[in-house]
Amino acid sequence: MSENELLHCNNDYTCISDNDADDIKQIGHYTNSAEVVKSILQGNFWATDMSCFRHPNVDTKNKTDVNEGVLIFQNIREILQDPNDKSVKCLPESFREKALEKIKDQLCVDQFIGDHRTHVISFCKNIYSSYMWEHYAKEGYELVFNKAAFVKEGSLSLVTPSGRRNEAKIFNHAPIVYDHEKQMAQIEQFIQKYGKNLDSDTEDDDYFVGLFLRHLMYVGNFYKTENDFHEEEEYRLLVNSISPDRYVGSVDHVPIEEKADNGKDHIVISYDPRSIDRILCKDEICMKTLFNELRGNLPEDFPTIEIVDANELLRDSRE
Repeated sequence: MSENELLHCNNDYTCISDNDADDIKQIGHYTNSAEVVKSILQGNFWATDMSCFRHPNVDTKNKTDVNEGVLIFQNIREILQDPNDKSVKCLPESFREKALEKIKDQLCVDQFIGDHRTHVISFCKNIYSSYMWEHYAKEGYELVFNKAAFVKEGSLSLVTPSGRRNEAKIFNHAPIVYDHEKQMAQIEQFIQKYGKNLDSDTEDDDYFVGLFLRHLMYVGNFYKTENDFHEEEEYRLLVNSISPDRYVGSVDHVPIEEKADNGKDHIVISYDPRSIDRILCKDEICMKTLFNELRGNLPEDFPTIEIVDANELLRDSRE
């Protein structure tokens, strides 16, 4: 296989899109911050650096996932260290050893993740989730989006040092995979596909070992442990800042990052706010006041957004 074909293989993320489903018509974003709602209504979303999810947030009682972005490497090690795994037999021994060396312990994994940063926006498939209100929105807000309109090609964009970009390949979106067996099957499938296409010119190349791990790292950002986080029913949008070409400086593909007041690193993703179906709020007066404040900053043809009493809907969903 040629180098270009290997690069194409490495940038094939259909295993993520295949997890999506047409019956997911709406997705909800829960927040207790009026400032976040203002920003979203103006067409801007904050996508948080993946590494921030592994550190405690002193401002909330949200659980911290110490395995966020790391779980995939635990799974990879488990597979590569098993000599009886049929997928491992597809890899040259030298390639397998180099891959294991790069992720041999937590220090190496942290370094690898730090060198290849990704950013995420979290939604929930359940737009009537009492769990999400309790842990994320409190007495705040839920913005309900038409999923198809939100993720449609060309509607999402971000700014990089080389300018604004909106290519579909930068963004991937799908529900989180909580099932461990499904995670392992996806990893093994990619290892088999990648290993079969390595040849003598590429099997010892550190670059391709790195690409192999970067691809799986990105896919693994859609993996979580089932026991702790399945109640979130998360639907995730992820920014792919991996350079798609060996010879293009990756700095041109990395979004410009900012720091929020809470210390979290993030990038700003622009989207079409007309994809908002409605807003749920536990304090309707507060929400209407907020929306009226924004009317002067929104386009004249911006559609009227329905503001719904979340308390009533949550009661109905429990009955």
